Amino acid sequence: MYQAAIKQCTDGHEFMIGWDEQKQHDDRSSILHKVFFEEGFEKNVTQYFRETVKSLIQKNSLKYADNRRSIDVVRDVCNVAPIMWLAKRFAIPIKSDKNPRGLVTLPQLFDIYLVLFMYQSFNILPVNEWKLREAALTVAPLLRKILETHLKTQQGYTETLVDWFAKGSAYEVGPDADRLYHALNKTGLPIGDLVGDCIGMGTPVAGNITQQASLLIDLYLSKGYEQHKARIVELAQRDDGASDKELSGYVWEGMRHAGVVPGLPRVAARDITVQDGARGPVHIKAGQTVLIATSSAAMDPAAFPNPEKIDPHRPLSSYTLLGHGLHFCFGARIVGPALVATLKEVFRLKNLRYIGPNENSMNPNDKTGRFSFLYHEFAGVKTKVYLDADAKETPIPTSLRLIYEE
Repeated sequence: MYQAAIKQCTDGHEFMIGWDEQKQHDDRSSILHKVFFEEGFEKNVTQYFRETVKSLIQKNSLKYADNRRSIDVVRDVCNVAPIMWLAKRFAIPIKSDKNPRGLVTLPQLFDIYLVLFMYQSFNILPVNEWKLREAALTVAPLLRKILETHLKTQQGYTETLVDWFAKGSAYEVGPDADRLYHALNKTGLPIGDLVGDCIGMGTPVAGNITQQASLLIDLYLSKGYEQHKARIVELAQRDDGASDKELSGYVWEGMRHAGVVPGLPRVAARDITVQDGARGPVHIKAGQTVLIATSSAAMDPAAFPNPEKIDPHRPLSSYTLLGHGLHFCFGARIVGPALVATLKEVFRLKNLRYIGPNENSMNPNDKTGRFSFLYHEFAGVKTKVYLDADAKETPIPTSLRLIYEE
């Protein structure tokens, strides 16, 4: 199912995460890891997200008459910083006040990546199948064209001319993207395969980090998590390896309690019998659609003793939140550093809290500073559906207003 969706979004090309043949997967994985992850990658990611999140908070905070400030942390921070990173990484020409001739705005690029992510990895409810497919096949050609053009022009004599014309514009290829495209071209793989790889590498970054940052912030501000919030605030004031390691534990535990994907739909390639704990053997036939209930597995007491407890010191080997084996998420190396950096900058804000009715309106039932959502249940797995500002259902959070003090 995943590979079929990938092929539809990449004009018939596959991505290695969907391959089940070990050598085929390992050969391409080795190539792409060398291409995508430069020396000091995690350090660079940490620095970028800390600087970007801090800048976005300063830029988008609203000032009260006193020392209070408010920020829509989802709309203006969590759903922006990862998209800015991807735009920089792949030299996607962003339309802005500074560069009005760009191709897409940051919100449009967010929509493009999120639609692709939802269709490829989050296509759980059959009622959404047609809408997701139609949207994905509408936006994918634009992204493919941008990536294909860069791959064709960042080589040979053409590169010098193109770089000269693009200098200072939205179309300029920065150092990160220049290194990436040169490395991709050196692999000798067909351009169509490389475009598919770029989409396969970039889409999970947008889909996971945007939503997961929002869900983590909401989780640790929620009632009942005051002790953990206090500890995260304390860790956020420090800049040392020990604090980052413990914050990473809070990220992984938060992902376990409030993960992005409640379950993964897959189609069995062959007949198989799965030993499902106390339930015993479960027989699955080739071609049968199954739902891997990752949200239920994350609360399995056999894997996580006392699963309801947030324990940032659990061993990292306990978690399979980003897949396993051949199907381990390619972008896992960015998820941890990016989310730790985001939490550190957000929870450094003084007296950070939900915006309350006394600070926002005269209506005691005002829920501006809360997620509004409802549950759908499919195959025994509950999935959250959020309501946006227009009360339209959306599978991802779109807004969460918080307040803090200067």
